[in-house]
Amino acid sequence: MSHNLIIFLNSRQICHKLDITGAYVKIGYFEREADLIFQDEVHGNLFEQIYLDKLMIWNEGHLPENWTVGNLLKSHSSRPYNPDIANSFFRSGYVESWGRGISKMTELCVAGGLPEPSYLVEGSDFWVIFKKDIYNTEYLESLGLNGRQVKAVLFAKEKGKITNSDYQTLNSISRETATRDIKELVDKKLFKSSGVKGAGAYYTLN
Repeated sequence: MSHNLIIFLNSRQICHKLDITGAYVKIGYFEREADLIFQDEVHGNLFEQIYLDKLMIWNEGHLPENWTVGNLLKSHSSRPYNPDIANSFFRSGYVESWGRGISKMTELCVAGGLPEPSYLVEGSDFWVIFKKDIYNTEYLESLGLNGRQVKAVLFAKEKGKITNSDYQTLNSISRETATRDIKELVDKKLFKSSGVKGAGAYYTLN
């Protein structure tokens, strides 16, 4: 089961305070791609507007001529699509003007234990996708995991991996039960097998 939060930014006219008509955030909460559970629009000061497995931010705009996403992921000059908006954020201290924004976002995500952001460009649609940390008790329970499996996932998150023996010890259960639980975690794509057979086998977060 996937829970997605999608945010659309409408910011055609943004002044220093961004407290004007036309600057708002449209929020959609989806259980599945076609199932809209909740939607809302948040108006007011754009800096104060924004807050289960990913955050998607969309805006209309084009990359510079002959650029691809690959250009964004390496050193590049600052070439904002809308200089007025960029200047507003620059004057407010939220951005620089050196073209380092993409690399800084990546560094901060990695430092926080999160996947690197991904980018999608389709015509005039530009998406930035941030994957959230789904390895927490609340989210894992929402997937239907039992208490043993939740403990095992959090163990693998902390230690980097888990073995069948670790699973048995952690939950005081038999090898058969551990094997069955682990298979379910692999089927749900939460665990990934090391591919090693026998005593050296272990599992990591997918």
